[in-house]
Amino acid sequence: MQISIDRGALRIRGERRAAADHPTRRYTLMERAFGRFERTLPLPHDIDASKAEVSYQDGVITVIVPKTKSIPPTRLSVS
Repeated sequence: MQISIDRGALRIRGERRAAADHPTRRYTLMERAFGRFERTLPLPHDIDASKAEVSYQDGVITVIVPKTKSIPPTRLSVS
């Protein structure tokens, strides 16, 4: 699995290999049984990608991308 942040987007790529069928398992939704997948999600502009954290547990990917300290807007006057 590859996870990257580039040009204001979070990209997750991976491949799920075909596994043995388990007739006792019940699924509400299975997006993809096997094969390659890729998802790209837009991110806000005020993030700190260097402090991003990724974890994977029980089939769930968690990505935490903290925001940067916001700088208040500067008012300009027209002369």
